[in-house]
Amino acid sequence: MLSSFATPSACRFAPRLLGGLAGLCLAAVVGGGAQASPIGFLDEGAYLSALGLLGEGVIQEGFEDDTAWGGVRTSIIDGFNTAPSILSQGVSWTSNTAASAVTTSTGAAISGDWGLFSFPHGDFAGPDHSDDTPDGFAGSSAATLFGVGGWVRTNTPVAALSVFIDGTKVDFGNLPGGGDADVLDTTARFFGVIDTAGFGSFLFQETEGTFDDQKFIFADDFTIAGSGLGGGAVSTVPLPASMAFYILALSGIAVAMMRRMGQVSPVRAQR
Repeated sequence: MLSSFATPSACRFAPRLLGGLAGLCLAAVVGGGAQASPIGFLDEGAYLSALGLLGEGVIQEGFEDDTAWGGVRTSIIDGFNTAPSILSQGVSWTSNTAASAVTTSTGAAISGDWGLFSFPHGDFAGPDHSDDTPDGFAGSSAATLFGVGGWVRTNTPVAALSVFIDGTKVDFGNLPGGGDADVLDTTARFFGVIDTAGFGSFLFQETEGTFDDQKFIFADDFTIAGSGLGGGAVSTVPLPASMAFYILALSGIAVAMMRRMGQVSPVRAQR
């Protein structure tokens, strides 16, 4: 299906491919009314290329800004410093459960000095563990969001990740050659989603953890697109939602072709 993008070499080919596809869609969707839907990306290059077509403001969040994140720095020396929520660049970051809070540490970083995680890692305090919530984190914004993507890993393999926007689970399909796309290991992997209809919240949720076998996840290097984020739109004429959807869908065909050619590497080596 057209909901999963997993090609590392898309960085090399995507600009030319997407440019041509954009031209085709200009003619194909005039007057069209296609319903947008969430599209999952496992390749950061393809995700960023698609974001560039939307004409919305974009922010980079690496959790490095001490003005926003300085109060939630966790280290061996200073211990755990957490907060129920942190507002940074128009996005409010929280844990996925009220029993936990957000913090940053150098060990969680994928690039730079700091990465994000929730502490405690999930909520397993129920007497019979029927309502346990595995590890995760969430974000929301007063702005209308159109895309969110970042790098996630675990130090308790093997784990699994689901991504939700406004409560809707994103379908990432399968990895090339088979295998579930949601599997997490110690090497960071990219997970991104674009919805041209817009959304207000996102959730990154680990799904394998149990009281007896808890899983921890860590995240970094997010790119988020939204109306009014990042100091304004990157294009003075935003694409209609239907046009953007067709561009993304057709680019999925091209990416799938690259995938079959063996140009695939859905993971990122940790620095």
